[in-house]
Amino acid sequence: MKFLTLTLTQALLALASAAGAVEPSQQLFDKVAAAYGAVAPTAIRETGSTTSLQRGSGALVRLFKAPNLFRSEISYSSGMEVRTLRGALAWHQNTPANPMQRGAVVLQAARIALPWNLLSARASAIDLGAALTAQGQSVRIIELGLEPQLKLVV
Repeated sequence: MKFLTLTLTQALLALASAAGAVEPSQQLFDKVAAAYGAVAPTAIRETGSTTSLQRGSGALVRLFKAPNLFRSEISYSSGMEVRTLRGALAWHQNTPANPMQRGAVVLQAARIALPWNLLSARASAIDLGAALTAQGQSVRIIELGLEPQLKLVV
């Protein structure tokens, strides 16, 4: 979660003005639309690597298809880890996910299309104001409600 917060903060910093002032949320949404486009792609494929304290390093593939299909595959030396989301249903290793596992995959799916999720939630997003990063830079904090008990703060 700390890595996610730092990554999302860095993305928002990249969109901040040259003067370093925190922008009103409407200006931030406008910059997101200008940088990423106002229309979400119908599908996203993301590859990379990840490290687990328990399983070590692994090759990562994340697949997203709008509006609500998501799959995360991590190939560790000890075997594959697969998480899937199809609408309201989620699976971990081809077994129905418990509430915590389901929440984790919903957050992953929301983050893979973050710019467009920000734009689509513009009317319901909550502007939490400004905060300082560890480097002393001001950023705008926005809260997106994903489900009744789940929110994403960027």
